[in-house]
Amino acid sequence: MKGYIAVAVAVILIAASLPYGYQISRRQVLPTLSTWFILVVATSLNVVSYLVATRADVLSGALGLTDAFVCWFIFIVTVRSTGVKMQWQTFEKYYLTASGVIVLFWMMCQHFSRHNISLVFSACS
Repeated sequence: MKGYIAVAVAVILIAASLPYGYQISRRQVLPTLSTWFILVVATSLNVVSYLVATRADVLSGALGLTDAFVCWFIFIVTVRSTGVKMQWQTFEKYYLTASGVIVLFWMMCQHFSRHNISLVFSACS
């Protein structure tokens, strides 16, 4: 039952993102590219750490995978529609730095199952 609910929520999330992607492609909405870049980095780190720690348990991680998919979808639509022009705010620079620290932490400890500590760093930034 848990799997069906996860898949249903994933389908709803994807369906809810389609109108936003359409509005971006029609230039009715102009999202901030740097923010979507940060969301792509954060959700991708989350998915990679989850899949490695759980030995690729895709069904249990369906919502995280869907979240990353939606972020990548919006990011790609934004780049295609508005071009690559990023204006970085201070907090965004801090967030990307924290993401880099997470990756360095993984490389140094070489043990991906400690991803929960990395996610705490990510949430604090």
